[in-house]
Amino acid sequence: VALELLCAGQGLYFRVTGGLQAGNGVMEAHRRLRAVVAHVDGDRDPGPDIAAATDLVRSGAFLDLLPSV
Repeated sequence: VALELLCAGQGLYFRVTGGLQAGNGVMEAHRRLRAVVAHVDGDRDPGPDIAAATDLVRSGAFLDLLPSV
């Protein structure tokens, strides 16, 4: 899930800078990700990003963004 989050964050960045308006929940999730993992704009060791995204997911940082069932 953390790897999917990182990939989605990268993709969303390019879509938003290209003019896409994402929903409020998606943008809030992106803000939370970017608070701990910067956008990748060049080669770097992915280990720290993966660890930070994993911690974010494990902490439940996105649970309040999910719809109630």
